[in-house]
Amino acid sequence: KKAERYFDQVVSADPTHVHAWMFKGEIAEAIRGDVDEALRCYDKARESNPGTIEILRREIDLILRRGKDPARAYSLGKDLLKVSPKDPVGLHMAAMGAYRIHSDPQSALNGLNEAIRADPKNAAAIRDKAVVLSEGQNRTEEALNLLNAALRNDPDNVELLSGLGSLYFDHLYNPKEAFACFDKVA
Repeated sequence: KKAERYFDQVVSADPTHVHAWMFKGEIAEAIRGDVDEALRCYDKARESNPGTIEILRREIDLILRRGKDPARAYSLGKDLLKVSPKDPVGLHMAAMGAYRIHSDPQSALNGLNEAIRADPKNAAAIRDKAVVLSEGQNRTEEALNLLNAALRNDPDNVELLSGLGSLYFDHLYNPKEAFACFDKVA
């Protein structure tokens, strides 16, 4: 509460203080569990310094972790690419926007491939590529191979295991294998 009061005073004196807004956002989420307030604080920080990669990434991460508004995360991904054209998070979000909003699986795959090239350990992008392959292009076997190859390099990765479990459950209709993956996540 003391830190929160301090940062309230800072932004009252200087409404453009980027770090104070970011700290207020962290406090709102971590201490009070108020995701909407955290997002408002990150928006204020972005208004003060729109080209800050860290703010955009934090806001995208918060939106995705809390399941708030994926369309907003996709839009922020495009903003991130304006500042940093090869940013793996921005590439990933823009690709998923192409898939989820514009129903364009080929553009999504192209973007996800770029995101994975920019960060080969980006498990969320690998998982989402598998989703696009299986859902959007009926290439389930290729999606399965992709996830299994990624899991050989990182066998305990929660993103990859949950993606594989979902693939087994939703597309391969193999609940036994799906639950085996989900059990490893839990």
